[in-house]
Amino acid sequence: MLLKSLLLAFILTVQSFAALGQSDTAIVVLGQGAAPTQVVVTDVPNDGGEAFSVTWSPTSQVGFSVLRFLVMAAETPSGPFQIMAETDSKTSQARISSGEGWKVEPEKSFWVKVVAVDSTTVAVPDSSNPDSVSVRFEKRLRLSESAIVGPVSSEVSWFNWNRVNIFLIVVLFYVLVMFMVKRAKTGQPLWFRRIAGIDAIDEAIGRATELGKPVLYVPGTQNIENIQTIASIQLLTSVASKAANYDIPIIVPLNRAFMVTVAEEAVKQGFLNAGRPDAFMRDNVRYMSDEQFAFTSGVTGIMMREKTAAHFFLGAFYAESLILSEVGFTSGAIQIAGTANTHQLPFFVVACDYTLIGEEYFATSALVTRDLEMMGTLKATDYMKGFIIVCLLASMVLEMFGVQFLRSWFQVI
Repeated sequence: MLLKSLLLAFILTVQSFAALGQSDTAIVVLGQGAAPTQVVVTDVPNDGGEAFSVTWSPTSQVGFSVLRFLVMAAETPSGPFQIMAETDSKTSQARISSGEGWKVEPEKSFWVKVVAVDSTTVAVPDSSNPDSVSVRFEKRLRLSESAIVGPVSSEVSWFNWNRVNIFLIVVLFYVLVMFMVKRAKTGQPLWFRRIAGIDAIDEAIGRATELGKPVLYVPGTQNIENIQTIASIQLLTSVASKAANYDIPIIVPLNRAFMVTVAEEAVKQGFLNAGRPDAFMRDNVRYMSDEQFAFTSGVTGIMMREKTAAHFFLGAFYAESLILSEVGFTSGAIQIAGTANTHQLPFFVVACDYTLIGEEYFATSALVTRDLEMMGTLKATDYMKGFIIVCLLASMVLEMFGVQFLRSWFQVI
């Protein structure tokens, strides 16, 4: 293994001197020649014990032209040593981390040495004239090895001090959330701008009531672990409550079997909040298919057969968004859509009457349900965004004067 490592070091180095016609023979010198001194191996701080930092001092002797340094390590002092890092002649530090066939782990001992690669001229017998005592000079590589340092081991850091900025920002956001939630619960007003899609919910259900047709609510095409689906289920309860008040059926097609129970409970709770638990119809919460376009065909079939008058597309949507919204548009229904998938928003904007764009969709959950904790959190989020925007603007101004404090503060290491 040692021979293999030395051969690899030679191959990496000899390429630089191919044009000089040097020999393919390397000379190994232990602790002599251009060997580095003062090799120090330390644990890299603020990590999970996954790396070492190696520093050394190049030789102070004159007459050596170091080409590069090879940092080698082994699990025993006798080897075999593997090349873990390679630097140029002007660099005197390197980092050792896990690689192919090598893993740095906490409390595991390693031995390290640094090898200086330089070129030297040696005298060799002239093989072209065996009867002669003449010699010729050839350029060869010289590998000067430092003393072996070890054993060394890495340690797991309990706290990453490079991320104190993230910790303080999280603490600030937590304090803002607690303050705004408390303010909401004490009855102090929290101002939010009006969102047209929220005001249109009553309009859509009112239109369905006038026509005597059902309401169609599609809570996306993803399972309950998706954050957009969670927000949609919260909205479903409010929409179901409004539909119950007007005695209008609400149909909820699903493409995940697990979602059936969740949607049933959400609709049932909405009817219960409206004081109409007897009007809840379990059969209107329908599992269609897990297959994307089979589900889409089933939903468009409901639109055509049931003549639904109001459509809600709220959740995570993909390619089916265009088909659903286009068929709904041709049926003449009023449509309200909302998603955080930006690549599907253009289809909803074109084919639907109202579209909740991006974060408006998540804000709708708080504003429709009027949940005090959600409203307080939403307001805290707005203030946090304003704080970050102010910091970014201040950083731009300070950069003009060469001050980089804020820029480095917002870097995640």
